[in-house]
Amino acid sequence: SYGCTYLLEKEYNWNGILIEPLKDQYDLCVKNRPNDICINACLNSSEEEVDFFEFGKHKGCSGIKKNFGERRTHPVNSLTGNSYKIKTTTLEKILDENNAPKTIDYLALDVERSDLEILK
Repeated sequence: SYGCTYLLEKEYNWNGILIEPLKDQYDLCVKNRPNDICINACLNSSEEEVDFFEFGKHKGCSGIKKNFGERRTHPVNSLTGNSYKIKTTTLEKILDENNAPKTIDYLALDVERSDLEILK
């Protein structure tokens, strides 16, 4: 969620890279966070095509299906939303392509159980 760094940007002149896989949420990042680099991408440990589930009502819970685990299986099967293929990229590639500094002061991941895969 792009809200994690809103206060840092507005009050402390922080800027950074916001990565959002959902197109409508990405569009909000571009609109509301003009000082940041906004990227419409899905992060993973490798570049591949994966099954992604986008919740209809609870978009913030969307993510790569294989990373949800057993506790997430029931809600994915019972709530409305769309399942589709999405191409992933790596955090390392995004950082390299955007000339990120060698020292990262702050990293926030809100990625619905994909944290370990992204950090690999």
